[in-house]
Amino acid sequence: MRRFLVLAGLASALGCATRPLDAQDWLAVTTPHFEVVSALGKDATLELARDAERFHQAVEFVLGLPLEAPAVPTRIYAFDDRTLTRPFAVRAEAGYFLPTLREALIVLRTGDGWRDDATLEVRHEYVHYLLRSQPKLAIPLWFEEGAAEFLSTVAIHDDRMELGRFRADHLRELGDQNWVPLLRILEAKDVEGWPEGRRVLYHAEAWLFIHYLNFGLEGQAGRAGLATFLQRSAQAAPVPEAVREAFGTGVDELDTAVQDYSDRERFDSVMVRGAPFSPGDVRPLPKSEAMARLGRLSLALRRPEQAERWFEKSVVADRRNASAHAGLGIAVGQLQRWSEAVQQIDVALGIAQDDAMNHLDAGGYYLTHALETRSSQERKQLAEGARRHYARSSELQAGLPESYALYGATFLLPGEDPQGGLEALEHARRLLPASYEIELLLARVYARLGRSLLARESVVAVLARAHSARRRAEAEQILGVIDSTVARRKILKGPGSGAAASE
Repeated sequence: MRRFLVLAGLASALGCATRPLDAQDWLAVTTPHFEVVSALGKDATLELARDAERFHQAVEFVLGLPLEAPAVPTRIYAFDDRTLTRPFAVRAEAGYFLPTLREALIVLRTGDGWRDDATLEVRHEYVHYLLRSQPKLAIPLWFEEGAAEFLSTVAIHDDRMELGRFRADHLRELGDQNWVPLLRILEAKDVEGWPEGRRVLYHAEAWLFIHYLNFGLEGQAGRAGLATFLQRSAQAAPVPEAVREAFGTGVDELDTAVQDYSDRERFDSVMVRGAPFSPGDVRPLPKSEAMARLGRLSLALRRPEQAERWFEKSVVADRRNASAHAGLGIAVGQLQRWSEAVQQIDVALGIAQDDAMNHLDAGGYYLTHALETRSSQERKQLAEGARRHYARSSELQAGLPESYALYGATFLLPGEDPQGGLEALEHARRLLPASYEIELLLARVYARLGRSLLARESVVAVLARAHSARRRAEAEQILGVIDSTVARRKILKGPGSGAAASE
């Protein structure tokens, strides 16, 4: 009895869901910019969908222009997984943003919807993703970081959006350290080599500058000046010249004005009413589809054992679910159970041979196997199989970034000519410019081809913007290889050689 009470108390303290995820009722609803998959109930699901759309409206309002939709869908998963195992937890965060080549995922996992589970970090990363997805906008680093920080504090109140809520953490940082000159903030293309404390200041000062332009100047002068400044920056005008044209003052005087602004006793915010819209109809999600979605999320989290269990539940619920069979093939393939993997892939293609996503998964199986095999002959055959399926997926559904990106990745396998993947990867980047994964694949190809300057440019772009520890570690590893290769070439070429010689 005592053991039961202890466990019950622990479950209560953890806020555990009353039912496991596979026993809950799942719903889906589509809005103009999101697909929401939820186990929160109809009313809470609709509220979440409206809140997410309001946030997207706030981003467009602050930027002053409509945003192009990314090439892949953005899906919000909302549920409560606070059981003892917490299968979808990441560092115990209430929510997280997880972009992939196939979809961008916003995961809200403690049952509290957008307003509580969509943390500052989630909103920041989503704004980054939206800004990087705009192929026609030349967005400087300071603006991308400042806008992401500024918009991360947007609060949703039914049909209204509160903009400009202040960041106490940034004000503390600014009060405790010597500022980085505004000129350096506005000129920086990256923060490689900056001490950690100066990087924190970079974000704080970029946020404050955006806040100042929205609330610290008379009328619309700040927003109008910002538009002019960004336009002149895109034309490669020197920062002091662009500042003078945009704000009618020198950059040092502007720096002083922004620092004075940080000393005010209160920071203004504004309430904006959102444009009317109606989410689509809420539809019940069949159990097989819901379990397959959880399997896909597990794959995105790189948890193949967990993915296998969800896909098996999906297949039990519906033997004809081709996506579940294909996902199961990917999961067991990542566990190197190759015969089981190819069997599941074949079942999926037998059910739906003209489904582009099934061919993407088939290509994924072949590529994963090729990466693990030690036989050069088998590797070559597997690479050809992967390319065949990636090509077929792009024939069935045009404009899939994953088709082109992973087709190009097959040419990074040992024994392959990296030149063969260059065109596909550059096309993938045009389709999905927000993807760090594509950028780093391109960096690897450029490096293999001896184009070290382009390779380094791609890696530094990721290091300047990525906040994921895993992605940054990958970028730093590539950068180390690039720099050591350049150093070896300089030694071989003798005095007077440089990185440009390898281009």
